[in-house]
Amino acid sequence: MERRSKFDRVVLAERIVQAGLTLVTEAEAFARYPFKRAIGIRNGLIIALLAVCPIRIKNYAALEIGRTFKQEQGSWWIALPYGTTKTDTADQRPVPDYLQDALDLYLTEKACIDRLAAATKFPLDLLADGTSLHDQEPWDADLKNHP
Repeated sequence: MERRSKFDRVVLAERIVQAGLTLVTEAEAFARYPFKRAIGIRNGLIIALLAVCPIRIKNYAALEIGRTFKQEQGSWWIALPYGTTKTDTADQRPVPDYLQDALDLYLTEKACIDRLAAATKFPLDLLADGTSLHDQEPWDADLKNHP
Protein backbone atom coordinates (compact mmCIF):
# COMPACT_ATOMS: atom_id res chain seq x y z
CA MET A 1 0.00 0.00 0.00
CA GLU A 2 1.37 3.36 -1.01
CA ARG A 3 1.33 6.16 1.56
CA ARG A 4 -0.67 9.22 0.67
CA SER A 5 0.60 12.70 1.25
CA LYS A 6 -0.97 14.59 4.14
CA PHE A 7 -0.02 17.93 2.63
CA ASP A 8 -3.55 18.49 1.29
CA ARG A 9 -4.80 18.69 4.90
CA VAL A 10 -2.65 21.71 5.74
CA VAL A 11 -4.61 24.93 6.22
CA LEU A 12 -2.86 28.29 6.34
CA ALA A 13 -3.11 30.26 9.58
CA GLU A 14 -4.58 33.24 7.67
CA ARG A 15 -7.52 31.11 6.56
CA ILE A 16 -8.12 29.85 10.10
CA VAL A 17 -8.03 33.41 11.46
CA GLN A 18 -10.48 34.46 8.74
CA ALA A 19 -12.82 31.60 9.70
CA GLY A 20 -12.66 32.57 13.38
CA LEU A 21 -13.37 36.23 12.68
CA THR A 22 -16.26 35.19 10.42
CA LEU A 23 -17.75 33.28 13.36
CA VAL A 24 -17.39 36.40 15.51
CA THR A 25 -19.17 38.52 12.90
CA GLU A 26 -21.97 35.97 12.43
CA ALA A 27 -22.52 35.62 16.17
CA GLU A 28 -22.68 39.38 16.57
CA ALA A 29 -25.13 39.76 13.72
CA PHE A 30 -27.41 36.74 14.03
CA ALA A 31 -27.44 35.43 17.62
CA ARG A 32 -30.77 36.14 19.27
CA TYR A 33 -29.75 35.87 22.92
CA PRO A 34 -26.82 37.55 24.71
CA PHE A 35 -25.49 34.25 26.03
CA LYS A 36 -25.50 32.63 22.57
CA ARG A 37 -23.89 35.76 21.11
CA ALA A 38 -21.13 35.69 23.73
CA ILE A 39 -20.50 31.97 23.14
CA GLY A 40 -20.31 32.45 19.35
CA ILE A 41 -17.97 35.41 19.69
CA ARG A 42 -15.81 33.49 22.17
CA ASN A 43 -15.62 30.43 19.91
CA GLY A 44 -14.57 32.48 16.90
CA LEU A 45 -12.00 34.29 19.01
CA ILE A 46 -10.62 30.96 20.27
CA ILE A 47 -10.17 29.68 16.73
CA ALA A 48 -8.45 32.84 15.53
CA LEU A 49 -6.28 33.13 18.63
CA LEU A 50 -5.08 29.52 18.48
CA ALA A 51 -4.02 30.04 14.86
CA VAL A 52 -1.77 33.01 15.68
CA CYS A 53 -0.75 32.26 19.29
CA PRO A 54 -0.15 28.51 19.42
CA ILE A 55 0.10 27.31 23.00
CA ARG A 56 -0.82 23.99 24.57
CA ILE A 57 -4.53 23.38 25.03
CA LYS A 58 -3.99 22.85 28.78
CA ASN A 59 -2.54 26.35 29.10
CA TYR A 60 -5.14 27.82 26.79
CA ALA A 61 -8.04 26.38 28.81
CA ALA A 62 -6.48 27.77 32.00
CA LEU A 63 -6.25 31.39 30.74
CA GLU A 64 -7.85 33.82 33.16
CA ILE A 65 -8.67 37.43 32.41
CA GLY A 66 -6.54 39.62 34.62
CA ARG A 67 -4.02 36.90 35.54
CA THR A 68 -2.70 35.04 32.52
CA PHE A 69 -4.66 36.94 29.89
CA LYS A 70 -4.17 40.59 30.68
CA GLN A 71 -4.17 44.06 29.23
CA GLU A 72 -0.93 46.00 29.36
CA GLN A 73 -0.38 49.43 27.82
CA GLY A 74 -3.53 49.25 25.72
CA SER A 75 -3.07 45.79 24.22
CA TRP A 76 -3.80 42.26 25.39
CA TRP A 77 -1.11 39.72 26.29
CA ILE A 78 -1.00 36.03 27.07
CA ALA A 79 1.36 35.73 30.05
CA LEU A 80 2.00 32.19 31.24
CA PRO A 81 4.06 32.12 34.47
CA TYR A 82 7.04 29.90 35.24
CA GLY A 83 6.15 26.28 35.88
CA THR A 84 2.93 26.23 33.85
CA THR A 85 4.47 25.53 30.44
CA LYS A 86 5.95 22.27 29.17
CA THR A 87 9.48 23.69 29.49
CA ASP A 88 8.74 25.29 32.89
CA THR A 89 9.68 28.71 31.50
CA ALA A 90 7.56 31.83 31.37
CA ASP A 91 5.84 32.55 28.07
CA GLN A 92 4.58 36.01 27.18
CA ARG A 93 3.13 36.93 23.81
CA PRO A 94 0.95 39.77 22.56
CA VAL A 95 -2.46 39.22 21.04
CA PRO A 96 -2.25 40.58 17.47
CA ASP A 97 -3.82 43.99 16.87
CA TYR A 98 -6.30 42.62 14.32
CA LEU A 99 -7.90 40.47 17.06
CA GLN A 100 -8.30 43.35 19.53
CA ASP A 101 -11.73 44.39 18.22
CA ALA A 102 -13.09 40.83 18.49
CA LEU A 103 -11.65 40.54 21.98
CA ASP A 104 -13.18 43.85 23.07
CA LEU A 105 -16.52 42.74 21.63
CA TYR A 106 -16.35 39.47 23.57
CA LEU A 107 -15.46 41.25 26.82
CA THR A 108 -18.41 43.61 26.33
CA GLU A 109 -20.76 40.66 25.79
CA LYS A 110 -19.24 38.82 28.76
CA ALA A 111 -19.78 41.86 30.99
CA CYS A 112 -23.47 41.85 30.01
CA ILE A 113 -23.71 38.14 30.80
CA ASP A 114 -21.97 38.65 34.16
CA ARG A 115 -24.44 41.40 35.11
CA LEU A 116 -27.32 39.12 34.12
CA ALA A 117 -25.87 36.28 36.19
CA ALA A 118 -25.43 38.56 39.21
CA ALA A 119 -28.99 39.84 38.91
CA THR A 120 -30.51 36.37 38.62
CA LYS A 121 -28.13 34.54 40.99
CA PHE A 122 -27.54 32.03 38.17
CA PRO A 123 -23.84 31.30 37.43
CA LEU A 124 -22.93 31.56 33.75
CA ASP A 125 -19.40 30.27 33.27
CA LEU A 126 -17.74 31.60 30.13
CA LEU A 127 -14.26 30.34 31.04
CA ALA A 128 -12.34 33.49 31.54
CA ASP A 129 -12.64 35.06 34.94
CA GLY A 130 -10.95 32.74 37.42
CA THR A 131 -14.09 30.75 38.17
CA SER A 132 -13.61 28.49 35.16
CA LEU A 133 -13.39 24.74 35.43
CA HIS A 134 -9.76 24.03 34.53
CA ASP A 135 -10.15 20.23 34.48
CA GLN A 136 -12.76 20.19 31.75
CA GLU A 137 -12.86 21.00 28.09
CA PRO A 138 -14.24 24.52 27.39
CA TRP A 139 -17.48 23.24 25.85
CA ASP A 140 -18.20 21.06 28.91
CA ALA A 141 -17.90 24.04 31.24
CA ASP A 142 -20.27 26.11 29.11
CA LEU A 143 -22.92 23.43 29.19
CA LYS A 144 -22.53 22.53 32.86
CA ASN A 145 -24.79 25.29 34.18
CA HIS A 146 -27.20 25.50 31.29
CA PRO A 147 -30.04 23.29 30.07
